Order: sequence, then C-alpha cells, then structure tokens
Amino acid sequence: MSKQAVLHCHSLNKGDFVSAKIYSDVKLCECGGKFSAKENFKQMQLPVCAECGAEPSKYRIVATFIDDTGVKIRVTVRNDQDGKRLVDSLQVAYWFKTIEREIKENEFDVNKYKSEDSRKAFKFENFSQRYLDHHQKRMIKGEITPSGLRNKQNNCRHLNAFFKNFDISKIRSGKIEAFKSESDLTDSQLNKCLEELRTVLNYAKTLEMINYTPNISVKKTNKRKKTIDLETGLKIISKIENQVVKDICNMLAIYPVRPGEVRALKWKDVDFKNGTLTFCEHFSDNKIIKGRKSQKEGDKYASLTLPMTEAARNIINSQVRDLNQQAHVFKGQRGPYVSNNAFNSAWRKARAAAGFTPSEEMKYDAYELKHAVLSELNERTGGNLKTLEKASGVDIKTLMDRYVYSHDDLNNYFH
Repeated sequence: MSKQAVLHCHSLNKGDFVSAKIYSDVKLCECGGKFSAKENFKQMQLPVCAECGAEPSKYRIVATFIDDTGVKIRVTVRNDQDGKRLVDSLQVAYWFKTIEREIKENEFDVNKYKSEDSRKAFKFENFSQRYLDHHQKRMIKGEITPSGLRNKQNNCRHLNAFFKNFDISKIRSGKIEAFKSESDLTDSQLNKCLEELRTVLNYAKTLEMINYTPNISVKKTNKRKKTIDLETGLKIISKIENQVVKDICNMLAIYPVRPGEVRALKWKDVDFKNGTLTFCEHFSDNKIIKGRKSQKEGDKYASLTLPMTEAARNIINSQVRDLNQQAHVFKGQRGPYVSNNAFNSAWRKARAAAGFTPSEEMKYDAYELKHAVLSELNERTGGNLKTLEKASGVDIKTLMDRYVYSHDDLNNYFH
C-alpha cells in the first residue's frame, strides 16, 4: 500500500529510506527529443535528452520511504528550501543528497520545500489575516462579539510587529522567548498576545498547515490585590453629571452585573407585578448581544433574574416610560440608549472630580462595581457562596478567584 505525501500537512516524514530519483519536469527538449537517457553524476543518475544530450530546464526529485506504520510514502519535490525552482544539475544534485540524508536521519519535512507562492500563505502576516477573516465571519454569525474581534485584531497587530515575515511552521520556543524579552508590552498585554499566538497556531493545525505547536508559557503577572469598595464607588457616582448615566451606575451599586447589561435593560425585562428584573442581553461596544457577557443563549446563566429592590424601583420609575416593550429603559441624550462612549466619558470625569487617579494597584473603573457589590454581599451573607453564586450567575470558583475581595485589615482579627 502506498500513498502520496500531502504537501500542506506539516509532518516530519519519518521512516526507512527506500529510494530517491531525479526526473525531468519538462516533457520534451527544444530539439523535440525526450529526456529518457541518463547521465552519471556524483553517484546519481541525471536525465538528459536522448537526441542531443541537453539537460532539462526543470527538475523534480521523487523520494520513496516506508513510514513507522509500514505505509510506503512517495513525495515529489520541485523546489529547494528557499522556495526556488530546481533548474540546474548542481542545484538538483545538492538537494537530492540533502533529502536522502534527511529521510535516513528522520529529519525530512516535505513542507520545507514549498514554492515561493505557497510560502506566502505560511507567512505570519498573511496567515494572521486569514485567521482574522475567519473570526470576522464568526462575529457576523453572532458566535463572537465585536469587542472580542477587536481584541484579536489588537493582539495580532502586536504579534505581526515581531513575527510579520516569519513562517508559521518555523515558530519555535526560542523565537517566542525572544518575543517575550524584546516586547515592551505590559505583562497583561503580553499574556493576551501569547494566548492569541497559541490560538493562531492551533487554527493553523486545524487547517493541517502545521502539525506541531510549540509550548507557549504565559508570563506570570502580579494579580491586582485591590478593587474599589462600595463606599468609593458611591463617591464617584455622586459626581456624575449625566443623570441617566448616574442612574445606571446606581443600579450597578445595587446589582452584581456589568454596565453593558444595565445599559441593555429593556422594559420587557422589568416585571413590576412580580418585582423582578431580568438581565438577558448586553452591549458589546454599541451592539446588543443576546445573553449575558461570555454566556451564550441557552447556557445555565444566559439570563439572570433578581428581585427588584425599592431603590431600583425608584430609579426605573424616574426614567421616561415607553409603551414599546423592546425600548431601552435608560435612554441616551442623542439616541435610544446610552452609548459606550457617553457612559465611559461621564464616569472618567466623575472619577477625576472625586479625586481618584487610576494606578497599577487600583483602576477605579465602573466595571469594578460588580466586584464591590459582591464583596459587600459576601459580608452581609456571612460568606454564603451559594447565595453569591445565585445573585451573580457566576460559578463559585470564578467568584473567589476574580470577584470577591476582602478590604479588611487582618490586624483586626489577629491581636
């Protein structure tokens, strides 16, 4: 049983060498004769024209070996390792011996002999664009969010600055370590880029363009130890001038949800009769997405229904009521909802007015209000994790790793 080696599958062809032969890659000589004669050259047979003895203008090497599964493999090579066509006897003789040696030493990879045109598809710059085009289609289908695509584009831009002309099949640990050491990115940005690189190479493996992905270790970062407490959050909220944004942030100070989930709240999600609010959509940039962030519709926590507190009822009653149940509860000054830019701008101005400046240790972001509310709820419930899980729609492990912080000084407990 034999088979042809597939050129796009980047596998090391290992096995027992059987034979290798050099053939003309053109049918007829200029004189009309066939390249059927053979000429001895450095212990190998080169084809020549049977009529005039001329050498062909193009060559190909056909190598045969038996792989470790017992299957006979035959590969055809028409280019050298620079992607240049085999066109003269010295060139083809050198690569003939190289291929023979590589097969015997289990180092032969047919993909190293790709043509220059084929190589273009393996350049990191070109392949990363193919990767992004794939995710652009996924975003259109609703499989990823616009912000998710934007993050991938930003990560690939940083990766392209270093790997731009590099062949994806040749990215190894040494090259990755060089990227780490030469990068001026923050630890967090570098980790995201390394994770993206892993995803890019795994996608190439899925397409059978490579079959080996290097081990990519993510650089350890110092996890932020602090996030704002509820008191600090309320100080910032009190300085917000845009009343609708202020109302949204006051909702964030009540419920452990994200800003995009409150901004996406519609009148259909407000049940005055049963006294509940349902968070079942979120904004990604300014696009409405079904389900909660990072949760697809149909997942366990794709929606979250929570009791409507008296404070929340008063906030909602202060909004302009719309008979259309699909209308947003919190309307923007210039549109049907509060835009991402309007929300973030109002928060930044209020943060500055309250005298808080972002630092590496504490960001003072509106997104941290979720952490603050959960930490407060953790104290009020006496650390009842099941209650926290139910209130946030987040599993217990994620809660403890990411959301629940202690603002207490241990000296208060050990004395």
